[in-house]
Amino acid sequence: MTAGSVDNSVSGAPTSGATTAYTVQRSDVLVRIAKRFNCSYSDIMKANHYGGEPNTFLPADGKTLQLPTTSNQPS
Repeated sequence: MTAGSVDNSVSGAPTSGATTAYTVQRSDVLVRIAKRFNCSYSDIMKANHYGGEPNTFLPADGKTLQLPTTSNQPS
């Protein structure tokens, strides 16, 4: 999978719904990722088991995040 790519397979992340894997790109910001995938940054934080302050959650380049699945995600 390349940076910024989306894997639409369902993961086993313990959230209220299915998730999609997303690989973080260099210019990505959590709020923009959330907007692009029609979810909130707090939902992304929960799906990735991060309980700290939103301003301290900075995903590293190449890190794979679990994004809550919605019906309006880009393909």
